[in-house]
Amino acid sequence: MSKTRILRIPLPVELIREMDELVEGNAGGMESRAEFARESIEAMVLELRHGVFESLSSGVVKGDSCPEASLDGTGRQGTKPVIVSRAEADATQAPAFERATTLMSIEETALPEPPDVSYFYRPHKKMWRYTRKDSGMHNRDYPSLWAASKICEMSKDGPIPFEDAVRQILPEAWIMGERLMELDEANKQKGKARGAKLSALFPTNKEKRKQAEENFAYFAIGWEAKNGSGQLLGDDATLETEQPEEWEAKNGSGQLLGPLPDWKVIGFENGPDGIKVGMTEVGVRLLEDLVGLTVVQPHPPEMAQKFFDCLKFHTPVDWIGFITMMRSASQRHRRHEMIEVFANQWPDITATNAESHTAGYVARGREWGLIEMEMQDRCYVLTDFGESVLVAEQAKEQ
Repeated sequence: MSKTRILRIPLPVELIREMDELVEGNAGGMESRAEFARESIEAMVLELRHGVFESLSSGVVKGDSCPEASLDGTGRQGTKPVIVSRAEADATQAPAFERATTLMSIEETALPEPPDVSYFYRPHKKMWRYTRKDSGMHNRDYPSLWAASKICEMSKDGPIPFEDAVRQILPEAWIMGERLMELDEANKQKGKARGAKLSALFPTNKEKRKQAEENFAYFAIGWEAKNGSGQLLGDDATLETEQPEEWEAKNGSGQLLGPLPDWKVIGFENGPDGIKVGMTEVGVRLLEDLVGLTVVQPHPPEMAQKFFDCLKFHTPVDWIGFITMMRSASQRHRRHEMIEVFANQWPDITATNAESHTAGYVARGREWGLIEMEMQDRCYVLTDFGESVLVAEQAKEQ
């Protein structure tokens, strides 16, 4: 029995004309309407289900726990970030923040020089395996670095409660998202809207405000997982013999997971009032290296290399994901082929997570200039910079 079905969908005439024009010009290697439609639908499914490009603002997180926080077959899950919302009566309304009336300039998105920090946390040497390998990957790094800059300013004189940090960042994230959306619209009108939207990952969905805030906090900053379990990783990404219960006995049951703690940019400790966070020397040094980084993609190669150097040393599991993506792209793999490569790299992850990892690392690879923004003949292609990074990594392995 055939696994395909004919589906009739009414489309605006103008949209059909644009599609035909692209197909006639063999854009992206598309040779027919059917091929164009299928590729478009597959891409949208990945975006909405696995957080590619602007989809996170459409509501990835549902229910009482984040869907991508499942552990290594334990069935236990991490909790959503704790968001302290305004009154329930205002829960569906967009936040009324004061903002500038002029169009934002790219220079305004540049990461600032970090302040003098008087108190540093030591980064946790243990890393929970599922935070990098089995959880849903975020799709963009600039918002995380932007959030790290905010936390650095807040905690320069000492640790602060994690919930307070998130609560203080969210209003600014809303303003940033709204202003970047205006830039996205301006670029669209100028015919310059290519690649990921500048506002991607920032909270922008006014109709689902709470969900948008949770998505931003979860994927850009991190989240608290109580009574966490699963296998632990050391700095060299090898399994540790220490059991989760032993680790918790020494460090407390609440764990902070996500990009910033995984990258060792922020440290944390458990206390009677919950988790407190502060900057690490690693985090401040990374912010110093990335002063001037803007929202524009791809980011400058020299800054990309500094970010990669930080990952290689402090979060090798994450760097393995980049390497996996680059090796696949170097062979001009198509989407389904790259998904298979990720599934083979980490054979104990689910098929859904293999798709999620592919989508996330492709988006981040484009952000840092490793792969071309557009596919060629439906294949991923490394940029010259991406090829140089991959060659250098392969030389180290020999």
